[in-house]
Amino acid sequence: MYGFTPIGRIDGKSNFAVRKFTNGGTAIAKGDAVKLVNGVLATVSANDKILGVAQEAIAANAEGSVIVDPFMVYLADHDNDTNTYGATTSSYSPGNYFSIVATTGIQQIDTSTGSATTGEILALSYNPQISPYESDTSVCECMIVGSQHSQGATNE
Repeated sequence: MYGFTPIGRIDGKSNFAVRKFTNGGTAIAKGDAVKLVNGVLATVSANDKILGVAQEAIAANAEGSVIVDPFMVYLADHDNDTNTYGATTSSYSPGNYFSIVATTGIQQIDTSTGSATTGEILALSYNPQISPYESDTSVCECMIVGSQHSQGATNE
């Protein structure tokens, strides 16, 4: 699984905030975490502040919808290439913070960045048993906590 799949809000409400933005020039895949750079969308890299998640594929230089709700919960996959995400595996378990690894269309949570105090993604659960990922123990429920809108939008 790649990218971030919205599954609802942390408070259980069904409505969530979506805004339209113009893509800055490189195609963005549905589920990509994105940021604003000089007023246009771009995919995030490790340690970037996150504006939200693309609700749809957004072609180069086109306008598209982005989920910007700070209370959204997503399903996402850990890469498990250096450290393995688990139920009780030190700083690689729920309750810890992580960064993103990869580029458009193949974003995952980077297990080598697990920390009790810093990161843009907060892991909420281990193997949440949500279809169709019940047997994928690298999938978690998570929230974006290092965001452009909650910490002040900046251009890079």
